[in-house]
Amino acid sequence: MLEELAADDNTIFIALTETHLNDAILDAEINIHNFTLFRADRVDRSHGGVALYIREDLAANTEVLTAFSNNTTELLAVYVKRLDLLIATLYRPPNTTDDLFSEVSGILQSLFNHLPSPHTEVILTGDLNLPIITWPSRIIRGGTSSEQRQAMELIRLADLAYLQQFIEDPTRGNNTLDLLFSNNYDLVHSYEVTRTSMSDHGLIKVMTTNSNTQQLSQQKAHSPGLSLHDLNFFSKDIEWDGIRRELGQSDWVTLFQDKNAEGALDIFQSRCLEICKTMVPPKSTITKKQRKIIPRDRKNLMKRRTKLRVKLQKTNHLPSTTNIQNELEEIERKLIQSHKDQRAQEELRAISNIQMNSKFFYAYANKKLKNTPSIGPLIDPAGELESDPTKMAELLRLQYERVFSEPKDHMKVMDPHTFFNEHQVTPHQLSSVKISTEEIIVAINEMAPNAAAGPDGFHAQLLKNCKHQLAVPLKLLWEMSLQTGHVPRALKNGTITPIHKGGSKGIAKNYRPVVLTSHLIKIMERVVRKAIVEYLETIEAFNNGQHGFRQGRSCLSQLLAHYDKILDDTKDGDNVDVIYLDFAKAFDKVDHGILLHKMRALGICGALGKWLHSFLSDRIQRVNVQGTSSQASRVVSGVPQGTVLGPLLFLIMIGDIDRDLKYSTATSFADDTRIELKIRTRQDADNLQQDLNEILRWAEVNNMALNGEKFELLRYGRHLDLKISTHYYCGQQEIIAKDVVKDLGVSMSSDASFSHNISQATSKARRLAGWILRTFQTRSPRCMLTLWKSLVLPHLEYCCQLWSPQKVSEIMEIEGPQRTFTNKIHGLQELNYWERLKELQLFSLQRRRERYIIIYVWKVLEKKVPNTGIQVSVHQRRGRLCYVRTTPGSTLNIKSRIHNSFSFSGPRLFNCIPPQLRNMSGVSPDTFKKHLDIWLAKIPDQPPTPGYISPNANRLTDWTIDVRELPGHSGTPV
Repeated sequence: MLEELAADDNTIFIALTETHLNDAILDAEINIHNFTLFRADRVDRSHGGVALYIREDLAANTEVLTAFSNNTTELLAVYVKRLDLLIATLYRPPNTTDDLFSEVSGILQSLFNHLPSPHTEVILTGDLNLPIITWPSRIIRGGTSSEQRQAMELIRLADLAYLQQFIEDPTRGNNTLDLLFSNNYDLVHSYEVTRTSMSDHGLIKVMTTNSNTQQLSQQKAHSPGLSLHDLNFFSKDIEWDGIRRELGQSDWVTLFQDKNAEGALDIFQSRCLEICKTMVPPKSTITKKQRKIIPRDRKNLMKRRTKLRVKLQKTNHLPSTTNIQNELEEIERKLIQSHKDQRAQEELRAISNIQMNSKFFYAYANKKLKNTPSIGPLIDPAGELESDPTKMAELLRLQYERVFSEPKDHMKVMDPHTFFNEHQVTPHQLSSVKISTEEIIVAINEMAPNAAAGPDGFHAQLLKNCKHQLAVPLKLLWEMSLQTGHVPRALKNGTITPIHKGGSKGIAKNYRPVVLTSHLIKIMERVVRKAIVEYLETIEAFNNGQHGFRQGRSCLSQLLAHYDKILDDTKDGDNVDVIYLDFAKAFDKVDHGILLHKMRALGICGALGKWLHSFLSDRIQRVNVQGTSSQASRVVSGVPQGTVLGPLLFLIMIGDIDRDLKYSTATSFADDTRIELKIRTRQDADNLQQDLNEILRWAEVNNMALNGEKFELLRYGRHLDLKISTHYYCGQQEIIAKDVVKDLGVSMSSDASFSHNISQATSKARRLAGWILRTFQTRSPRCMLTLWKSLVLPHLEYCCQLWSPQKVSEIMEIEGPQRTFTNKIHGLQELNYWERLKELQLFSLQRRRERYIIIYVWKVLEKKVPNTGIQVSVHQRRGRLCYVRTTPGSTLNIKSRIHNSFSFSGPRLFNCIPPQLRNMSGVSPDTFKKHLDIWLAKIPDQPPTPGYISPNANRLTDWTIDVRELPGHSGTPV
């Protein structure tokens, strides 16, 4: 409602009081199109709070001066630089005491005394709840002595800043509670107060005379002629059959004859554009900001409302005024209902698209979950705020250039043809890659259909819909490129979209560069990556501790191996120290010369080596801000971002990081690296420091940078004297020990428990569940379960095989969000949690975690994921069984940790499933999951909940496993 009112009136800002907001309510939930929200919430008590919406083009240069709350009175003040205007909104409830109001008036007085410029205009507005002041005479009548003193303080404050109060009409009942002050007596042209069903206060609309408030136009420069960028490849009106026919009839061999890779690419792109221009509709010229469509019925109601407001201002006859007010309220009720109906339709459409078009659903959900922050304004070298898109793009370009490392001259590869001579003496070699149309089609199939196009505009939809026709020319093109060792320059361009990653929006380094590259070269990269990975796996060239970007390995496999080693090293009562390293811009610092030397040492040579040299060389990137591009920057270091090969090349670069370690173990997930060592004596700590120094030397030799200030230390074990008397350093920087460290998304604690992680996961799930219930109106079982599984469950189950709790209290804690959420589903409020699970055919979170553990053990046995030490035997009668570890340990605490670990609970859970499941081998994971779910559906699922405690705490291992006699329900939980 406010959004459409603002659009209708070209509103500059909207001020709200008594917002009742808190930190659980996200900005995106109350976002208004084309406006930026600023807010001051009441922290420790409910209700209260103030907010300001500033029009987006003005908000780009807006600074928050104060966002204050003393849990009774709230004040929010911002400075709009473009208008040289200070806007403040204030909420003072009726029960405010003198000292609490004095806090706010003191802040306001300080703001007025230190205005940004001598001519700054001031607008102070809000709900003051001081009806004892008569305006404009400012006479104080009645009220308590405290209210009278605060009224006098308000008048004194207005006099100090030369403020005039403009609102004279009643704003709630017969009282004037909502006020507007300004130091510019000519600023307010007129105002109107109208009753609204959205509040018991009137809605005040103020018309200003400010001449600088015209909205900035967002003009986008268009290059002459139509390009692939200008075509809408998501349109339903595309003539795909015609495009496929034309592409299939093209004689690519003749077209590419006597051409090099550059020439062939030009012909290929020109031919594709020529065909698509006639069969693909162009994109709409309407900008995203203009695409807000208001339904016709609402438009008509809004027009009628405008006419009635004008009529109301001209009418003094009381019966006529009452009739107009009543009609306005009726129009407002219809508008509100129209909004509700539209929201329900949009919501239903989004939820129904989860399976077929998940991107549509997540776009709808994310719109209400997080705002897409605008870029800037950015602080330039002179300390001034810069909001011009071209200049901001240049500031960001320079920032991204600074992260490059200066290549070491003696490692540069000047002549790739000589350097990658196939006759290099290595035990194994990979000199070329076989390219076939089948390989090209497989690479295209791996592409996401909604992936954004790169600088050349070649869209994924075009490639996927015409893959059989395009595979032929692409095979010819990339064979030509590989034979000559040359990658066309046009395919080495990158476009950077800056994404705000937190902190001040005015600082360029707080924007993460996301690089878009051409889909055409990504196809070749997939073919090359497959060949290199198969080769490196064959010669066992990968670092065994590296779990990033490797098939079958993941954050989970890394954490399971790491945690198992922690438990194994501490079981005899020893300490274990883990140092978490931090690379500074690791992917951007990779020295191309050093990387090429490492590839040659691994046997990558010949035509492939030359092609990879060309792939890394002569790359350029531009920063795009609001449709405006910066100048080009040469990419002098780093594995290319936005590419398929980039992560693999980084693994090659970092593969020997642990080569010179003598005492400790290094494990990595891409650039997230830690070293760990069992600490029995001070000498062990010295040894770990020695290995850390080796890592620092490795970084120096390899031209990589480590950020010692961000190193973290986690110390396991009970020997406090060792922890107190030993220290670790990165250069001169001491590494500070912490109780909890975030490791690949899981909170690892120094006591080896996961209580902190469980608490965090539960808290996040509750916040998301609350957001769903506020954002979506539906309470139907299907929709609610879809929302729950899509948006909340991933946070409750991330790496749960690692931290799955065994304590009843923790099981109940993490079960809580699902128990509460399912109670909101329509028709289930009268059922208890166990009954709701049966009705919904839904597993408890406890059972889901046990299911995940069983599946992962099966994957270990099938060699689909790394084995963390699980041993298996085949029993003649009972089939495949896992050995269950004993639980040695010097303390009950360590024994409990081992008993709860995956390597102990996994085999026990796997052994309790029927032989026909345990013996399933050579089938797909989906097949195993399907059969497992059928069996699990027959097992009672009664998780411990308040007032309902299962006799065996619902553990799968404790139920009697005789399926024929078990109670249950038909169907497989979904």
